[in-house]
Order: sequence, then structure tokens, then C-alpha cells
Amino acid sequence: MDKTRKFKILGVGFGPANIALAAALEESGLLKDAHFFERAKETTWQPGMLINNSDIQNHPLRDLVTPRNPKSHYSFTNFLHVKGRLFEYLNTGLSYPYRIEYEQYVCWVASHFKDHVSYGINISKIEPLFSESSKHDVISGYRVIDQDGNAYECEHLVVAPGRTRYVPVEFEPLLSDRVVHLCDYLPAVTELASGKLPERICVIGGSQSAVELTADLADRFPLAKIHAVHRAYGFRQKDVSPFTNEVYFPEFVDEFYQASDETRSSIRGDLHLTNYSSSDLDVLDALYRKIYVQKIQGKQRIFLHRRSFARPLITFDDGRTHMAVCSRDRADEVEMTFDLVVLATGFKDLGVGEGREKYPAVLSDLVRYSELDRSGVIQVNRDYSVSLQTGYGGQAKCFLNGLCESTHGMGDAGSFSLLSLRSSEIIESIRSTENDVSASMNGVKVDAA
Repeated sequence: MDKTRKFKILGVGFGPANIALAAALEESGLLKDAHFFERAKETTWQPGMLINNSDIQNHPLRDLVTPRNPKSHYSFTNFLHVKGRLFEYLNTGLSYPYRIEYEQYVCWVASHFKDHVSYGINISKIEPLFSESSKHDVISGYRVIDQDGNAYECEHLVVAPGRTRYVPVEFEPLLSDRVVHLCDYLPAVTELASGKLPERICVIGGSQSAVELTADLADRFPLAKIHAVHRAYGFRQKDVSPFTNEVYFPEFVDEFYQASDETRSSIRGDLHLTNYSSSDLDVLDALYRKIYVQKIQGKQRIFLHRRSFARPLITFDDGRTHMAVCSRDRADEVEMTFDLVVLATGFKDLGVGEGREKYPAVLSDLVRYSELDRSGVIQVNRDYSVSLQTGYGGQAKCFLNGLCESTHGMGDAGSFSLLSLRSSEIIESIRSTENDVSASMNGVKVDAA
């Protein structure tokens, strides 16, 4: 007896991208045919970065549903109303909510779909299914296999595992509870505080996270010296111009997707400071003032290493890391030993080169059937579906939800800004295939275009 569970729609991952999809599926009447798998044991959102007083970096109305459906039950505004905090929130005058509150919002929305989510399930393999009635190897669906070998089948698959952490290659073999990516920040500092207090900590990177963590470490460990190493001259202010932020308009996705590779590269260069290697002004001011007060008191504990990079040399048995902090402009370097190294180095995008990956690892078994560019990078259609090679493509689709910045623009850069609209487009694509099948069964000629 075949015990394989079968669904119309399966989702891999249940973070914000697929939570937004679940809300859209419910409001479209399609949730009954869908199920999601999440490797964590419960819904969380950036749990390792829920530091005191940090806020989100997108407008609160760019939440999981509002741009798609302003009347949705699952809006951030309704969350505040349900929790009895709407008027208090409005009274704070906050431009951006605290990260701890937005995490509560994400978990609140997710809680409505618990019957459609299997937690603690790590999907290790995705395989195509082929139509038995076709003379060609047309993909008719997908089989996903979890870490225990259990198999599940679906017609449409939505992959949203989150972006892969970027760890500079020289630090990859050193990852531990003392050399951590920013995603593991809170568990690392909690563990560090339980033992001998640190004397010296290094934060590597020029992002807002790097600025926030540098300030937070100085508060947590007031006797430790905090060394911030970044390649630019200084921490830079984020480009928040309303003109630039039109990249988060839905029409920009069409413009960017239709552009040539050369144009896309140029645009991404123009937009780099909207999301990368930059920070909000209030966060920059807070750190600068903290350093200034330390200097007034003659107790400077935060040190900036401008236009520099760190090179690990030795890892000691007690977990400490001996590193060389090297100038990009001079042939000199300073060697120091750190009790903790935090890599605020961000996440990988699809592409070739340092800090990029050709495709998400979970799609390794699907790549041979997919369209790849000359560099071997997986190709994605405008509707966020993986582009399949000629002959394999049919009605079944595999979508990448939240992983397509290189083809669809900044709205796919881990931002909430276009989550809800992306969900709507994925659902519309699924529905269009259903309509094509229905038309074909009724003898109606379907235009392949």
C-alpha cells in the first residue's frame, strides 16, 4: 500500500514568505489543498537577532497581507487591535515597530495555519515526478523527502527555505559557539555571559546588523573591548530617498525582470545602499554617541577598523580566535585574540562568485531538468517558477518564494515589502495552469503563449 501523502500544493519552509502565501491561499479558497513543512519546531522570525530596542526596516503596513488585501484579518494593524495595543502603539510615535513586536505579529499570523504545517521536518531532497500518460518526460509534480525518508507528493511546490547565510570562506571551518553568523548571535552571547566574561570581541561587516550588534555588545559586556572591522571608510547611511524606494513598487519588478543582465547589474550597483552595507541614521547616531561618551570618560571600549578586513590565524582549545586585522591601504596588520567573533556578513543571492550560490541546495536534484545560464545559475520565470528545460515543462510548477533578488529586484532581498503581492502572483500562476487544464479537457485550444 502506498503511504505517500499527496497534496495539490506543498510549501518548503514556513517563514514570512510562505506564511504570507498561506494567508493568501486561505483568502483565495485554496488552503484546503496545501501543506507546509518547517524545519524549526515552531514559528520564529530572526530569533537570534531580537536584541533590545532594535526595530524593523520596512514600513509596518508592508506586512504579510496589506498590500495585497488591506481588509485582511492578518494585517499588522489588526494584530495590534486583537492584542489591545493599537492606541498605545500609535501613541509611541514609532516610525518602525520594534523587532520583538513584529516577531510576535509573524508568529500570530502563523498560528492560524497550524493545521496546515508540519514542524520539525527538514526536507532533504526534491525529485520531479513524470507523467505516465505522456510520450515525453513532462514533469507532472514533485516528490519531497524529509530527513527520515518520508515522501510527500504534490502538483505545485513553493520553496521558501530562507536565504543561505554568507560566511566568508576563511571562516567556514571555524564556525562554532565562538565564531558565529549574526543569525546565531543571541544564543552565542547568552552562552558567553554564563562563563568567564569576554575581554575582546570582533564584529565583522558594514551592515545595520553590524552596527546594532556592536552597540549591543558594548552594553552587554561593558568591560570588554569591541572591535568593529569593515571594508568601507565608515559605517554608511542607508539610502532611504522616496525616489530610490520606488524599487519596492510592484511595477519595478517588471522593469527589472525585463532588463538585460548588464542593466540589472548596473541598477543593483545604484541600489546597493538601499539594503546592503548601510544603516539607518538613528542607529548610526546612537553608536557614534556611545563612542563619543566613552572618549569623554576616558574609557573607550569600542574601536573601529576602517577599510580593513580580518584574517583568522589560530583557534585555541578554549574557543578563542587569534586574528590579524589588516588594512586595505597599508601593508601593516595588527594581531589580536578574540573571545567571540560575530560575522555580520549577510546572506547569499543567486549568482556566481563570492557571496552567491547557483541554486538553493534543496533543489540539487531538480537542477538537471532546469534551465541554467552559461554559468550554471538556475533560471527563474517572471511568475517566480523555476524555468524547466524544453520537454520537461508542463502544468506542474516549482516556485522560489523570496530567493529571486538577482532576477526580480530588491523586493526579493529578504524584505517584507512585496511578500504579499508575490504570494498573489504565485497563486495566480497556479490558477492559470488549472484553467489551462480545464480548457484542454473541454476541447478548448489553449494558447501556449
